[in-house]
Amino acid sequence: MKESDLSRTELLEEIRQLRQQIRDLDQGAGVCPVTREPVTTDSHQCLPIDELPVPLALYNVRLQCMYANSAYLTMLAVKPDPVRGHLLEQVWGALYKFMEKPAMAALSGAQTIIECELDHREGSPCMEISIIPWQTRKTIDGFFVMLKDISSFHQIEIEKELLVEEKALLFQAIDQASEIFMITDVNGIIEYVNTSFEKITGFTAEEVLGQPTSIFKSDRHEPVFFKEMWDTLTIGETWKGIITNKKKDGSLYEEELSISPVRNYKKDVTHYVCIKRDITNEILLEKQLRHYQKVEAIGTLAGGVAHDFNNILQGIFISVEMAMTYLPKGTPATDYLNQILTLGKRGSDLVKQIMTFSRRDEGVFNLLSLDIVVHEVLKMIRATLPSTIEINASITENCPLVYGNIAQLHQVIVNLCTNAGYAMRESGGVLTVCLELCTLTCYEPDLSLSPGTYMCLKVEDTGVGIPEENLDRVFDPFFTTKPQGEGTGLGLSVVQGTVKNHGGSITIKSEVGKGSTFTVLIPVAEKSFPLQEAVEDIKHQGNERILLVDDEKVITEMSREMLENYGYQVTSTTNSLEALQFFTDAPQNFDVVITDHTMPLMTGVQLAEKILAIRPDIPVILISGYNQSVTQTAAKASGIRAFIMKPIEKNHMAQTIRDVLSNKDQHSR
Repeated sequence: MKESDLSRTELLEEIRQLRQQIRDLDQGAGVCPVTREPVTTDSHQCLPIDELPVPLALYNVRLQCMYANSAYLTMLAVKPDPVRGHLLEQVWGALYKFMEKPAMAALSGAQTIIECELDHREGSPCMEISIIPWQTRKTIDGFFVMLKDISSFHQIEIEKELLVEEKALLFQAIDQASEIFMITDVNGIIEYVNTSFEKITGFTAEEVLGQPTSIFKSDRHEPVFFKEMWDTLTIGETWKGIITNKKKDGSLYEEELSISPVRNYKKDVTHYVCIKRDITNEILLEKQLRHYQKVEAIGTLAGGVAHDFNNILQGIFISVEMAMTYLPKGTPATDYLNQILTLGKRGSDLVKQIMTFSRRDEGVFNLLSLDIVVHEVLKMIRATLPSTIEINASITENCPLVYGNIAQLHQVIVNLCTNAGYAMRESGGVLTVCLELCTLTCYEPDLSLSPGTYMCLKVEDTGVGIPEENLDRVFDPFFTTKPQGEGTGLGLSVVQGTVKNHGGSITIKSEVGKGSTFTVLIPVAEKSFPLQEAVEDIKHQGNERILLVDDEKVITEMSREMLENYGYQVTSTTNSLEALQFFTDAPQNFDVVITDHTMPLMTGVQLAEKILAIRPDIPVILISGYNQSVTQTAAKASGIRAFIMKPIEKNHMAQTIRDVLSNKDQHSR
């Protein structure tokens, strides 16, 4: 019979019988219960203690070992002689400190069970030690020590604890992950969701547990989409894809979703684990990036168109103005030519608007007149709004200058007017744009603006208005009330960032059913002054020598004739390398150089740098039909005295020539 075959009750019964047999020996029964022969009290060899499968020993009241079976001796790894007659402390050594109190308790009639490791043995087995009183003639004569090796049970308990800790760690990791973790049964009934699920969807765990996953379903996918998903899952494979789901508040969001089957020990699918990642913002950013790339492509195209169109307009301007010099004023022909000039100027304004819209030099800040920018926007926005929307404008003319970026401010006004038009798209209404000067006499904490003078721009509509609960969110990135596909939620966020970058502020007032008003304040530049308009019909005669370079033959010939009519001596060429050779051969033969910028072989800036390297005091005027590759600041940094955009009216050209020659005289003095 093995130890495992005996229950504790059976062992205690064996010990009870053993007690009785020992008691019989002590009473002089004289018969060994095993051999049935006469014995004395020291004839322990005949006791059935050795037949017990458990390690067992008997100690008297003096704590001496009277008997010990072979299992006990094997467990302690000792021989019989060193044990019998020895004290408990001698037998157990360092472990006596664990045995002393239970032994004393047994002599008082108490049974004790303790656990300890037999550290004197390799592997340090863990023992369960039962100390049981031995009673004869109603007195306690000693105690039994019964051992049980529980190392395997102890190891199992340790492994169970480790497994529990691992499960707890895994649960914490899943629950605290930024991704959504959801577990469903094979029918799609939700059994578990983590904390991120609640944060992202707005549902609580209590609201969705036991519910089908269809409660998140949007109307963005056809039935075949879900059929293909379930077809993949039912054959035990993982499904991955992007899906549009619905939050608790009804708003839609994009998820990157992975659904994997969970199998039991029989390899049967019992559950599905879903790992979801909210990629709504990423998709919006991708759309925004594609939009910017389109705008950049349009800008590149617009730049090429602008260059060619401005060259055409330049030829028209010079031709018309030269023709008018040969006609008396007041004739019908002169009136027609003036009409051509007027239409040409409108074409030039249109090119400027296109270039402003597609301009990419967003980091450049200059002094500018905000009223001019507003007028340009209103001209462009009129064509984009339906006829049911009326535009009222109240613009302060020749207003003080502001320091800013024309492309950014242009886009601010476009966004505000576009949003106003969208609010009135169904029933029409009135778009009111007002620009005026205002003064803050004290610090405004709500605006975060210091006292000073500001240009105040108001864009007002009579549209549907914005609910009060959304007013605090209109400037948040990606917040939009427009249907999906009609807005990214970045427009007003960018507007606010641009206005703050200009040192200003933007506020909103709105009432549902009555409309909205956006108010923008931009600080007036220090030492600001209105831009001067060019003085018309002023002739600036001269006799200086001019080197004229433009790769367009028609423009070169007509410009030379125009300048010669002013009295100048002109050397012209359509080749930039030839122009450099002219100047290199006789640098003192020229008083001013006029060059186009975009030319083959050598650009105008490169030509200017080489000429200035030969003669640093020579005035250079740079002309361009497209200023994306060079700005006025960059041109002046290269030593160029003046930078003019095509098309150029003849009086403007004449005025510029006189200005640079006058500055040359001042420098020479």
